[in-house]
Amino acid sequence: MEENIIYSEAYIIKILLMIIRHAEILENIYCKEDIDNKILIKIASFKSLLNNTGKIILKSHMSNCIEQLVKNNNQDSITKLNDVIEKILK
Repeated sequence: MEENIIYSEAYIIKILLMIIRHAEILENIYCKEDIDNKILIKIASFKSLLNNTGKIILKSHMSNCIEQLVKNNNQDSITKLNDVIEKILK
């Protein structure tokens, strides 16, 4: 069973910076026309990192929306959450 872990903003920013570095590496490989298995492996790694980061950010956002709803009976939080989920599932 997966635990509910809250990630710090600094940790998420660190991951986003890693994503940027991965994208730059992919660009450099592609620009050098060094297209082989290496770039395919890097793309798979990049995709995995990006997807996992999206999950972390979504979980954090969901927790925040639910917390706001419970604390303040803020229905707007659920609307925001629904909007995000709708955009992700398109």
